[in-house]
Amino acid sequence: MKYSDDFNPVDDLFNKNNSNQNNSLNTLASNTQNTDSVIQENNESWQNNNVTNTNYNQSIIKDNMINNENINNDINDIQYNQNNNKRGFNKSIIYAIVGFILFIAVGIVITNLVIEIIKQKKSNEEEISVLMDSLSVKAVGFEFDQPFDKNKFEYNLEIDTQKVQFKCNKIDSVTGCNETVNLVNKTNLDHIIEYTSQKGKKYSYTFHITKKDTNGPIKIDSIEFEKTDYSNKNTTIVVKANSDKNKKLKYSFDGGNTWQDDNKYTTDENEDVNVVIKDDAGNTTDPKEIEIDNIDTVAPTVSIEEKEKSSNKVVLFANAKDDSSGIDKYNWNESGYTNNSTYEATKAGTYTVKVKDKAGNESVKASITIPESYFKKNVKKETHTYKVKFDGNGASVTKGELSCSTTGLSCKIKLPEIKRDNGIIIGYSENANATTPQYKVGQEISVTENKTLYAITAKKITLTINGNGATVKDTEKKCYIYNKKTSCKITTPMISRSGYSIIGFNEDAQAHTEKYKVSSNLNIDKDKTIYAITSKKMTAIFDGNGATISNKNATCNIYNTEKTCSVSIPQITRNGWTIFGVSSNKNSHTAIPAKTVEAGKTYYAITSKKMVATFEGNGATVSNKSVSCYVYNTAETCSVSIPQITRKGWTVLGVSSNKNSHTAILAKTVEAGKTYYAITSKKLTLTVNGNGASVSKSGVTCNIYNNDKSCKVTTPTITRSGYSIIGFNSNANTKTAEYKTNASITIDKDKTIYAITSKKLTATFKGNGAKVTKSSVTCNVYNNDKTCKVTTPAITRSGYSIIGFNSKASATSSEYKINSSITLDKDKTIYAITSKKLTATFKGNGASVSSSSSSCNIYNTAKTCNVAAPTITRSGWTILGFSTNKNATTGTTAKTLASDKEYYAITKKTITVTFAKNDQSSYKYNDFDYIEYPSRSKSCTVYNTGSCKIKIPFVDVKGLSSSGFVAKKSNPDTYVSYIIGHSYDFNQNTTLYVSFYGYNGFKNSIFNNVGTRLEYKNKQGIIIIDFEKDCNATNYKKFFDTLNSKAPYLFSGNMKITVYKPSTFNKGFSAFKEYDGLNYGYSSHRLLAIKYYEDGAYSLIVHELAHRWNNIYSLKNNKSIQESFSNLYTKYKSKPESERPMRKYSYNNLSEFFADTVMTYYFLYIDKNTGVNTTGWYLPNDIKSKLEQYIS
Repeated sequence: MKYSDDFNPVDDLFNKNNSNQNNSLNTLASNTQNTDSVIQENNESWQNNNVTNTNYNQSIIKDNMINNENINNDINDIQYNQNNNKRGFNKSIIYAIVGFILFIAVGIVITNLVIEIIKQKKSNEEEISVLMDSLSVKAVGFEFDQPFDKNKFEYNLEIDTQKVQFKCNKIDSVTGCNETVNLVNKTNLDHIIEYTSQKGKKYSYTFHITKKDTNGPIKIDSIEFEKTDYSNKNTTIVVKANSDKNKKLKYSFDGGNTWQDDNKYTTDENEDVNVVIKDDAGNTTDPKEIEIDNIDTVAPTVSIEEKEKSSNKVVLFANAKDDSSGIDKYNWNESGYTNNSTYEATKAGTYTVKVKDKAGNESVKASITIPESYFKKNVKKETHTYKVKFDGNGASVTKGELSCSTTGLSCKIKLPEIKRDNGIIIGYSENANATTPQYKVGQEISVTENKTLYAITAKKITLTINGNGATVKDTEKKCYIYNKKTSCKITTPMISRSGYSIIGFNEDAQAHTEKYKVSSNLNIDKDKTIYAITSKKMTAIFDGNGATISNKNATCNIYNTEKTCSVSIPQITRNGWTIFGVSSNKNSHTAIPAKTVEAGKTYYAITSKKMVATFEGNGATVSNKSVSCYVYNTAETCSVSIPQITRKGWTVLGVSSNKNSHTAILAKTVEAGKTYYAITSKKLTLTVNGNGASVSKSGVTCNIYNNDKSCKVTTPTITRSGYSIIGFNSNANTKTAEYKTNASITIDKDKTIYAITSKKLTATFKGNGAKVTKSSVTCNVYNNDKTCKVTTPAITRSGYSIIGFNSKASATSSEYKINSSITLDKDKTIYAITSKKLTATFKGNGASVSSSSSSCNIYNTAKTCNVAAPTITRSGWTILGFSTNKNATTGTTAKTLASDKEYYAITKKTITVTFAKNDQSSYKYNDFDYIEYPSRSKSCTVYNTGSCKIKIPFVDVKGLSSSGFVAKKSNPDTYVSYIIGHSYDFNQNTTLYVSFYGYNGFKNSIFNNVGTRLEYKNKQGIIIIDFEKDCNATNYKKFFDTLNSKAPYLFSGNMKITVYKPSTFNKGFSAFKEYDGLNYGYSSHRLLAIKYYEDGAYSLIVHELAHRWNNIYSLKNNKSIQESFSNLYTKYKSKPESERPMRKYSYNNLSEFFADTVMTYYFLYIDKNTGVNTTGWYLPNDIKSKLEQYIS
């Protein structure tokens, strides 16, 4: 027996580590004995087999050897642990023992080869998981080391290793044990273990194995060149991948043929590199081809030409060529490399140049000689002769040497022909290794020195790639053999073929092995064809099909374009059955007449057995008591024809395997292997009468069988809409049941029964707003009866009159009296009828009504009834109608109204308030200069006994300040009764007269002495400012303009400001002459009187406007602004005077503190151009922030 290079049976004994071994001397000896027993059992099994199975069993040995070698090759990391030598056995002794065992095994057919391989590695590198040491189901004779239910036939196993080994303690009649399942490159698979009992019953257990995904996908992130420039030595590519950092990666740069740990690849030639990455779980990326084309080892060529000439200089040009990386630098006269392709020669001499390409290759030095005569006219010109040698360089040239002469710098030579059989003529070059021409054949070139030119030729080589059943990336590749070279290089392409293993390439299309690897470089010297070599494992599945088969799966390989391969048919056994062979038809009765079959199909064992059926008359007569047939494969029986059965006066049903059966097999044939009995019957009938109802069956029959005397029937169901089902009776007129429905009755003759039904009729009594002593009364009708009787109950309802009952709920009279008899023929609903008197009352509500009340009757559930509406009269008012709301502003004009309510007459009237002057003979003044209502009146509507509100308008007369109006003409200085801006209730037409209340306001006014008037309209009203004559309003106007635009919170609504000369102010407001201004009037309408100063009383105005702002805000919001400054006022008032902001006057009270805060803020932050001296003024941030909350 041959073993793979990395497996040795002796090493395996040292490495074995399962649940039956403990590495001791006794254990090793025991295992040796166990091995002998296996061989002995297999030997006995072999001796019992027919000689005709020899070839078949030999093929099994071969297959097992191949499979075991495959296992060993897969697990190629097994290492013999040298420490095992310390276990007590000399290794040579073990070799001797194993050698002895192998010697005994020679010539013996081993039908099951058990090789237990457990990898000796670190736990995180373990590749094989031994899931079971034994598989046992007590009912069938083998054990399983996990909780095992004999009735559970599927198990889910999740593993984090690559391979799983199934081990059983008994292999007789068990398949799927002692096998290694490989999950490399797979995520899941199913493994089946089957056991066949001694009775031939099969048990199949499926293990769904799933590999834990601990790696995640890997992919190539990037492939980079360490150096992207051209090189004449080598280049390196670096591969970066994305994978689990805990997993080790390997890299291949030849499509997966070879692997390395380093992620870098260095090469010194241009080539195509196929990059593949795999992790230690076996996951791989798809190949990615990278072209390396930055290596240039061919030197450039150069010659010198004359570019320009003058009397004192010659410009020389380096004519350089490089077909790969390109020319980089020029070196004239060994003076170092520069970027200059030209050189200025100013005297005679020899000049040289070399060039270097971008890969660093340096050319052969070129030279040119300039004679003295070239610059001097009177010097005799020298003649120079230059020779050019021609090297065939693998080809032949028609001239080996040519020369030319010149007195100048160069002479010309025409290049000779080049000849090469089956070659490509490219041209000439000074570089023997060139692949492109420096000069063409026949070209006339300038020569400045002696040189050698090499013929450049090539031969095209074609590599044809035949997919040979697979797909190849390229079907043809070409390369060229240049000059004296004998071969060129071509990289073999990638091969792809779904479901096939990729082997490589071979020149033999029928080969099974590779001669050339995928993505490998081939040096070829002639046209060649290679073939892709691929293989696929084909499996023939053998199904016992009721028998026992020694091997369920046999495999072979097909290669390239092969369609199939052959495997040997395994041994088939089945006790008591005839063995025919196998067939691809599971139900076939014949077998394939061969010892081998094609793989790729499923084959079934074909077996046969004779079976007999026995027939007994069972009271009748049968024509044949015994009939036989044959069963095949999985069939448990076969069919035979039923013999003829006869019995006079009885119905013949057929046969049954149950002697007492009442039914027979409904077929002409029955299964063999059983005893059958003739079945006969006789029918009896039960007739069913609906008796007014419907029955599910009008007749029911039953059969007596064989020797029976009676039989049972089941009574049918009874249906009758609206009726109760009582049952059945032999008497049609009874009210009780003798038999229930769906009940079993024993009959020995024909019989008639009648359905018994009843219906409950209900009279339902509705109180209909009242109460009845019974809500319903019932009676019953039976069978064909049509009616029954009930008695009406009593009616009660407090405050109502009792009328009786009626079939209509809306009735106002009785159809039935109380406590009277009613005949019902169906369910009926009857309503109590009652009545009550209701009254509606009417109130004039300021008007007069024609009637104060009206009555009507309501019946049953009615809540109200309608009465006629009386007439409403009220002189001078509009009549709107009636309403149940005394204060309503609308009413209904309906002619009838619901009773039992109180109604109010609704009327309305429009009233007008007129606003007039209040001048008298002693008080004369001009008409209003402004009034908020241009019509000088305002109207509103008054309803019923109420009033309506009218707002008092703002009014102004030049030079006068008004706070409101009075109800009678009087002294214009009278205190007002109606304040401007307030709303008052009015219930009749009224005339109000303006008053100029306030400190002899009219008497001391300047209405005849006004100089300038300013008006500022805003959304809320108008602000009017009158200046006494001789008061210059120019600067004041600028101040008020700014105030109007930048501080609308101070300067809005209706207001009158009067600016007086100081003498006028002191006279008119003598009680306040020590003040510079006065804020007076009412909280909702303030008036402002100001002393005139040339430089402006601006701070006073802002201060007083702040008081006005606080008053207006308080009226709108029910709280003042200055209340929120209380804590700040307390805080700063508690400080020493020198540390307080603002003036001392500010701390007289909270009101002055707030007004000065507004004033200070205005002149510091809003209007800084008034001339007000703000030196030393400041506002702390907390005061400033608080004020800005309201300003914003």
